[in-house]
Amino acid sequence: MDTDYAIDMINLDQERENMNAEQALENAVVEYKELAGQIKGLEAAQKAVKQTISDIFVELGIDKAETVAGKIYVSAPALIVSYDTKALDALAASDDGIKRLLWPHRKETERAGSLTIR
Repeated sequence: MDTDYAIDMINLDQERENMNAEQALENAVVEYKELAGQIKGLEAAQKAVKQTISDIFVELGIDKAETVAGKIYVSAPALIVSYDTKALDALAASDDGIKRLLWPHRKETERAGSLTIR
């Protein structure tokens, strides 16, 4: 963690002690959005550098390399298969025979709600 950032976080915690919860929430959302903007910029820069590496691979005609900085490789292509869960559920709901075939293979995973900040 960057030292300046850590100091800023300590300062935010100290400032929070001197304000009400609504003010603290407002400040935290502002900080979150500022950080999101910085992250977005860093991700764009990272994407550009990755494209440069890809261009160099094409130029050299290689699919893997090892440098002092790290290992780089192009993964093999893969086929991803998925099914339309809503359509299969609707089909199973309309026919008990299909439901008996599909239901033993149906997997449900609960996902907790998450905090969204916009």
